[in-house]
Amino acid sequence: MMLERVDSREFPGNQLHEAHRSQLPSSRSVLDQVNSYMARAKKTPLLSHDELISLSRSAYRERLSQIRILSRFLPCIRALVDQYSSHAGRGLKLSGLLEGIIDPSLSARDAVHAKNVSRVGNQAYDDTVTCPSRLAEHLDSLSGLFGAVSKNPAGARPEDLDAVSQAYMMSLLRPDELKRHHALFTQLTDRLRDFAQQFREIDPDTPIDKSVTSQLPPDFATSLRRLPRARQHAFINVASDAVDIVEGCGLLVSEILDMRERYDAHARERVGHINRIVEANLLLAASQALRPGLKDDRLFDRCQESNIGLVIAADRFKYWRNLAFSTYAVFWCQQRLKRYRDEHSNPAFSIPCSVAALNRKILKSRDRALSRADDHDSLPTAHDASERLNVSRSKLDRALLAFCPPQNIDDLEHDLADSDVEYQHTVLDPVAFHRVLSRALRTVSPRKRIIFEMLWGICKERVYDVEEVAAHFGMSSVDVRRSEKHVLERLAEGPFARKLLEFSTF
Repeated sequence: MMLERVDSREFPGNQLHEAHRSQLPSSRSVLDQVNSYMARAKKTPLLSHDELISLSRSAYRERLSQIRILSRFLPCIRALVDQYSSHAGRGLKLSGLLEGIIDPSLSARDAVHAKNVSRVGNQAYDDTVTCPSRLAEHLDSLSGLFGAVSKNPAGARPEDLDAVSQAYMMSLLRPDELKRHHALFTQLTDRLRDFAQQFREIDPDTPIDKSVTSQLPPDFATSLRRLPRARQHAFINVASDAVDIVEGCGLLVSEILDMRERYDAHARERVGHINRIVEANLLLAASQALRPGLKDDRLFDRCQESNIGLVIAADRFKYWRNLAFSTYAVFWCQQRLKRYRDEHSNPAFSIPCSVAALNRKILKSRDRALSRADDHDSLPTAHDASERLNVSRSKLDRALLAFCPPQNIDDLEHDLADSDVEYQHTVLDPVAFHRVLSRALRTVSPRKRIIFEMLWGICKERVYDVEEVAAHFGMSSVDVRRSEKHVLERLAEGPFARKLLEFSTF
């Protein structure tokens, strides 16, 4: 369990996480669940100051132990990759054991037997090479992530683990995968060692008969006996040289597996200490969440956000600074609640400041052009505006699209058909526009298309607000706006963007 990827499901109050994913049916059900949460928080025994400091110190020590393990992990990975590089460079790669044995002078029948001999080695190599080859591809990124920790593991700060733990080496080397590769290495090492010991004392002039190959697989033994004598002993010599390399790889994988198991043990201990701190301070998180300020139907969401802030505070608390934990926890709970209020106070998705400034510049330029134009003058086109403002056409279109107000299809068709409308469109065919828009919306997922149609009133009896759409799909308001933003970006940059721009005005 990686504590750095904070998830409220790993800690007390995990039912809050599920409530955030859906729209609660009524304020009554919200209050019932909040009261249930408060009752659970009141039953949890509190911790004294000394107990809390002891738990924080233990969690910090477990974190340092994790850092030390991670600092030794990279050299083992590098050594494992170097073993394979040496394996391939010296021509001892199992899939190429017979590259120097098979030659054009062999008859077709002997060549078949030689390939059968190499099949066992090929299969074992293909099974065991997967893990180190994947590690070799990401070795540079791992080196960068572990660089600071490897130089001074004892003095590494706890924050260093936050960045280090994001490395995908822990997902790349899962314990079950490590155990499987360790078993393969062990099996391959035993097979090669037995094979090499069995034939090491054979005189090169002595042919290999059934008495020598009685313990080998039948197909493998038959193919080996039918090879020419010189090539039989050449294969034996190559297999003997490969034993040391394969055995070394097996030892390294065993060491990595042991590191991973010790890392998980420290992680479990650390999470257990953090868990006790969180359990004892649930009332503190609830007191911050239940302050007046938002509607009752959002109380449960506020409890969730405050609970996540408590988890972050327990994870990052620095006990050696003589700071009260309650002060630190209140700060993080308020940070999470402030972020929640900022996300929900403005239902629209955020627009970059540069885009907003460009939009204001465009509107001012358009107003100046309209004030100077006569009745018989035509309105400036988007191409004229991009040249006048020295802005690319794509950037100008994005700025206009970002501030495009919601408008249902009926009002849009009325404006297109109205001859007295202030801004005339280049194409006055609402049927054609509806056809192009329908084809463009088919390029997004059905769920996002329906959300967009409900918000903009396309093919619907009315325009739905964000809360209604969120309740209909069981989503949060932020997710609804993100879906809308994705559809707008698809319309602006998708295959029908050029045709849709023909209907836009400046």
